[in-house]
Amino acid sequence: MGRPFGTRERDGVLETLLFCAWRQSDSNSDPRYFSVDWHTLNLETREISPNLGTMPPEARQGTSAVAWLNRVYVLGGCCSRDPSCPDGVMNKTHFHNSVFCFDFDQPHRGWKAAPPMLFPRMNPIVVAAKGKIYAFGGSDFGHFAQVFDVSGSSWEVLSPPLDLDMDHGRVTYPVLFDSPRSRILLNFGGHLNAYHVDDKSWECINENLDFPPSEAALVDNVLYYLVDEDLTGAYCFSDRECSLKAYDVVENKMLPVKWLSKFSVDVSNFSRLYHLGNDQFLFHSNAGIVRFMALNEGIGDGGRQ
Repeated sequence: MGRPFGTRERDGVLETLLFCAWRQSDSNSDPRYFSVDWHTLNLETREISPNLGTMPPEARQGTSAVAWLNRVYVLGGCCSRDPSCPDGVMNKTHFHNSVFCFDFDQPHRGWKAAPPMLFPRMNPIVVAAKGKIYAFGGSDFGHFAQVFDVSGSSWEVLSPPLDLDMDHGRVTYPVLFDSPRSRILLNFGGHLNAYHVDDKSWECINENLDFPPSEAALVDNVLYYLVDEDLTGAYCFSDRECSLKAYDVVENKMLPVKWLSKFSVDVSNFSRLYHLGNDQFLFHSNAGIVRFMALNEGIGDGGRQ
């Protein structure tokens, strides 16, 4: 299974997981040719849907996906030694600016091309907020970010804060939309920053947060993320080695948190983390989908969100 991302939430709780699966192309035996199929996983019934639609061949490796309302957008990508790419350079990775969209209200239409990004990007970090899609990083030209207005179908450049040192840092995970405060939280060079989408202003929340470049889940005011206990690698293999951290983004302080369930799987620090309601979370590991429970002891009512 390819990298998943959440969609179709009820009251902020994830119900369905959308994911892509790579397979050898039906029309070509060359290993450089592959097809990408999209499916949904119902977390209650554990049923996987039939193929929702196969991506067009122009959608390359290294894409990123984001959901807005009932649409899914797949952005960017790259190719290397791909003879089907008209702009590719032999033995050199070539970035793409393509964008494709799938509308759940009109699934019979399949994947359709959307206005391309202004600059090519590989594995951009994307987030949707208030009718716009923000794409950070992933550019080999040093472009900080760009924004897509879904209603106007147009792209524009997003500039970084004036005091941000672009030479000694880059945007890494997490990048999350803090809906109650209409701001995007992002990790830049280990600093937690916020972009206020309404007035297009920047704010540095914490310059001293020991924050790894990992995926995270924002539940109410608390940011949850995974850390290798000894901080030496990108993987941990059980609840004993993998620490769950909790950071209050309003009070700007760490909160005590502990595992309520055990697991023993290969967990990447870049595993996508989701909130399932109450004390339940979910992440995607090399072994598949893992559901676990954790207790935030820093909030009243047992830490239940």
